[in-house]
Amino acid sequence: MIEKVRPYFYFGNLFIFVLKVVLFFWTKSYAFLISSFYNLCIGLAKREVHSKKNNYRLVGFFVMIASLCFVVYSIYVIIVHKVVAYNIYSGITIATVTFYDIGYSIYEIWKSIKNRNEQNNILNLVNLATALVSLELTQSALLSFTQINVDNSLYNGLLGLLVSMCSFFIGGSICFRSNKKYNIK
Repeated sequence: MIEKVRPYFYFGNLFIFVLKVVLFFWTKSYAFLISSFYNLCIGLAKREVHSKKNNYRLVGFFVMIASLCFVVYSIYVIIVHKVVAYNIYSGITIATVTFYDIGYSIYEIWKSIKNRNEQNNILNLVNLATALVSLELTQSALLSFTQINVDNSLYNGLLGLLVSMCSFFIGGSICFRSNKKYNIK
């Protein structure tokens, strides 16, 4: 049984891209600008999954570019010593959502392989790549309320670099897939 995927799911990423660009002009924080390009690339990757061409190389390319944007963001975090502050409730909420996203993405990847649904598989690989990147925010949030007034930007940036590499490899694996692997149109 082949499941239908939501073709307009990428609008959320494109909306966040526009919002972060506006926030950049309002706050002059380069973190918003760098992060906005990450969201743009992920939105374009999700859109390409739903296009009639199903060009998975392009999807993988967008995921890889998004990963490189997050590398730049992680380096920015380290250089400017970006320190964040979250309360315990926000931190635990962020951690819960991140770990749920990772687990759900892995489950959906497994399910799409079992159902031989390449389109869902690719979309869920993109979702896994974005969920892994969320681990940096999770660590930042958890450290901010467990180690108050401590600069953890180096550790947060290093984890960001690590999850960016994982996301980059996911994008690479998408690039080198055959669009006809499961003979699904």
